[in-house]
Amino acid sequence: MVVYKISLTKLEELVTAVSKDWLKRARKRTKEVTDVGTFDDGASIWSDIKIVFINLQHRKCAYCERKLAGRIKGKAEYDVEHYRPKGRVQPWPNANDHLDYNFPTGDANEKGYYWLAYTLENYAVACKSCNSGLKSDRFPIAGTRGQPGMSAQDLDQSERPLLIFPVGDRADDPSALIGFNGVTPIPTGSDPQDHAHQRARVTIDFFRLANVHDREELYWERSLAISQLWALIELENTSSNPKKKALASKAIKRLLTPSAPHSACVNAFAQLWKDDTGHALKVAEEAIDYVALHD
Repeated sequence: MVVYKISLTKLEELVTAVSKDWLKRARKRTKEVTDVGTFDDGASIWSDIKIVFINLQHRKCAYCERKLAGRIKGKAEYDVEHYRPKGRVQPWPNANDHLDYNFPTGDANEKGYYWLAYTLENYAVACKSCNSGLKSDRFPIAGTRGQPGMSAQDLDQSERPLLIFPVGDRADDPSALIGFNGVTPIPTGSDPQDHAHQRARVTIDFFRLANVHDREELYWERSLAISQLWALIELENTSSNPKKKALASKAIKRLLTPSAPHSACVNAFAQLWKDDTGHALKVAEEAIDYVALHD
């Protein structure tokens, strides 16, 4: 995961450029659902501005960093993700998740966060595997479930969300919470009682980011990216051709940018190469073998 910082003011400007009356329609719908005290499944106008978040997130899923289709086909591949579910909240984890935490993860809520259904600060775009398949109407928290009408900022304080949210002016920096052991995401902190460590652990578990069986596509894509970076580093370091070295440097820089797929994992490998080249070489070898075996 990578962070996509943007102020609400700037986000509103981008939305208005795509749909001039969207903010007005959103205010109207917010009043309607607030008056009835529930979300009625009508007027899913967030789809009208999906492209804003696709562009903001460099065509990547907010949670798994997969690169999906662009402006034309991307609308079919992405979901507009409501960070806090609009209709109801189901408890997580359940028995089928086979997870046992020694800290609270929040109770259920029949009505969900209906008053945030049309709130830009509650949106991101996510791939269907992360959103429809895994997140759906679940929202684990360490604190107390918020009350209707509370702002997103106030909810963050009282609820202490366990899912990392990387989009907006309240965005978390996932790199401070989640690192990588090769292609496997891990919490950066060492204290399992620390809230930051718990957030990293829950986010990884929730979206199955470290589950090679359920998310094999993530392991393959991360392994491919590391394989490519290693080959480019070798070319940059060994080539006597100035043009080839320059091209390799340019390509390396591109792989490390936040807009590149799985850039968090790739940057972790780049740092490992600087810190422990021998270990990094072993990681690269494993990545190359994984790609070949699962191609």
